[in-house]
Amino acid sequence: MKNSDSKIYKIVSNSILICIIIAAFIVIFDEDYTNDFIGWFLIIVFWTVKSIINYRINIKKGNTKIAMADLLLVGIALSFLITRVI
Repeated sequence: MKNSDSKIYKIVSNSILICIIIAAFIVIFDEDYTNDFIGWFLIIVFWTVKSIINYRINIKKGNTKIAMADLLLVGIALSFLITRVI
């Protein structure tokens, strides 16, 4: 049962990441240059979600130093998102 939950978690998380990165590239490389901000916003959201996933994996494996680095990246990305949106 535990292996099945891990497999489902990987499939769902990778699907979410793929959807975010595809949406970002569609928005960045379209002909309307005024919505490039949304594409870069989605890339930073991708980076944040990927860091959160890596943080969870590293905590489970016992890599606390790497997990703290991932948490720092999440903090940087969230602060950048908050300051750019407001």
